[in-house]
Amino acid sequence: MQTVKRALQFTRLKAQTNDAYVTFCALKHNRCNKAIWHKSLTVFVDKGELGVFESGDTKLMEIEAISKFDMLTYPRHSVTFSPAGMPMGLGNGTFIYCPEYIKASLKGLAIRVSPIGRVRLIDTDKCQTDN
Repeated sequence: MQTVKRALQFTRLKAQTNDAYVTFCALKHNRCNKAIWHKSLTVFVDKGELGVFESGDTKLMEIEAISKFDMLTYPRHSVTFSPAGMPMGLGNGTFIYCPEYIKASLKGLAIRVSPIGRVRLIDTDKCQTDN
């Protein structure tokens, strides 16, 4: 989760320093897809349609997929930061990371993206079940 947190901070910084929209997401057929946050994640300068990696966009970073036994979710397709460093639209939300999610016995971690763009790593019990 430290890698995801750093990638979000990097995305925000690049948006501010490049005076551009920069997107962080999981891509499927060059479109951000909220169903696959557990796959590899990409940071790119988003010059065209937001959330679509197209010609003219520049890939800045890619991070590897998490373990197939873990789960990472986020309620939106992407996080796009504006040149001011603010998440676009409803870009704020909480990433939930659950290690060995099938067992659902371990505590998880969460990353909150605030409406002003601040990124915080916290513990969560959203991975726990009442088995």
